[in-house]
Amino acid sequence: MLGFSFMATLLITLFFLVNNYNTEISTIHKSMLETFDTKQAALASSLWNLDSEMTLVQLEGIIRSPSINLAEILIGDKSVYRAGEAPESQVLMKEFPLTHQIEGGSVYPMGTLRLKTGLNHVVSHILNNLWSTLIWQLFEKGLMVLVVYILLSKVVVSKIKHFSDYFETLDEHSLHHPLDLKTPPGSKKNELDLVAEKVNTMRENLLDSFEARIAAQQKLQENSQVIHRQMVQLESQNAELERFTYTVSHDLKSPLITIQGFAQYLFDDMRNNNLERAELDLVKIKGAVEKMNHLLKDLLELSRVGKVVSELQEFEMKIPLQEALELLEISLKTEKVKINITDMNHLVVADKLRIREVWQNLIENALKYRLKDRELKLEIGSCIVSGKTAFYIKDNGIGIEKEYLDKIFGLFEKLNKDTQGTGIGLALVKRIIYLHGGQLWAESPGSGQGSTFFFTLN
Repeated sequence: MLGFSFMATLLITLFFLVNNYNTEISTIHKSMLETFDTKQAALASSLWNLDSEMTLVQLEGIIRSPSINLAEILIGDKSVYRAGEAPESQVLMKEFPLTHQIEGGSVYPMGTLRLKTGLNHVVSHILNNLWSTLIWQLFEKGLMVLVVYILLSKVVVSKIKHFSDYFETLDEHSLHHPLDLKTPPGSKKNELDLVAEKVNTMRENLLDSFEARIAAQQKLQENSQVIHRQMVQLESQNAELERFTYTVSHDLKSPLITIQGFAQYLFDDMRNNNLERAELDLVKIKGAVEKMNHLLKDLLELSRVGKVVSELQEFEMKIPLQEALELLEISLKTEKVKINITDMNHLVVADKLRIREVWQNLIENALKYRLKDRELKLEIGSCIVSGKTAFYIKDNGIGIEKEYLDKIFGLFEKLNKDTQGTGIGLALVKRIIYLHGGQLWAESPGSGQGSTFFFTLN
């Protein structure tokens, strides 16, 4: 009878201890949830408005609750605001996502509210009651009390220890591992096991939230980079369009003025029956018309670049280079040009016809600006510049002064006004390379020391 009474008393005591523990844990969870529901809007608003002082005031108000020892706000994995002191052991922690809704219904994640409280007083209270019961029963049934204590330790304390160890070591890495109370397979689940399941469910939801936020941040960063590139391209195109408009209006005006002037001379000479002078006037007018025709043809070709583009294909760079050399074979032989070609087997993906035009214009440019008293030598090859393959053509021609290195790629820009052509060749090269996502630049030691033109393709 005494044994039964002792067991009954012990079981009832154990039941109330476990129930009290679960009640206190539930009360703490409820308090944390109510605190979050109360403070969420104000915290999200202060974070949205970057009001650090108000954020800290809100956190200080949270830790006034007797069930919360530490309140902190995390952005990513970094704690940016903090109030209170974290318990050294037996820690219960909950995290709540903070969101802010703006006009229009859009919701933005602002961070995570982490609340911590110590369970020492809970465990201490339970153990005190346990020890009181055991000491009281020890006078009658010491051995039975010891057995019950051992059983109690296995059922409750060990699981509480698992809880404690789990939350003490919880971080962004251990969050991927579920809470395991080491419950034997087939055993009936108790309240602690259910709490563990809820913790694991919360852990999975938290992981999903983290992954979704990281994905959103990456997408936002990618969109920002795309917008930035498009803005840079738009600014460059606007600047090019402005230069194009100015240059066209300026350079087309010159032959028109010539035609207008000599047309008046022709009218006067015809009226005076001066046929010899009239014939000279017509020659001048014809020359101005031919110049305008060349300008218009070159401008048309420039405008077609980027609109009429062949399908991109993979090929070795030496192929369009060889085609360009064949087109210019007569001029190169006539001028007795010596050409040295090295390392041009690189594979590229581009519009082969346009790349051939690039090489043709660069070689023609070298022919135009050679030194009359020096045999023209060309070196064509490739090299590595800033980690990218760059192709180049180097000559021993008239060279370029430093202040003209960028200017030569403009429309109708010519270093020597006496050379043939309209000065649009390098502008055409620049546009083709630009449409291929590459870069084009020139280097030269100075006048009379030759020059080197480089370009890359993306």
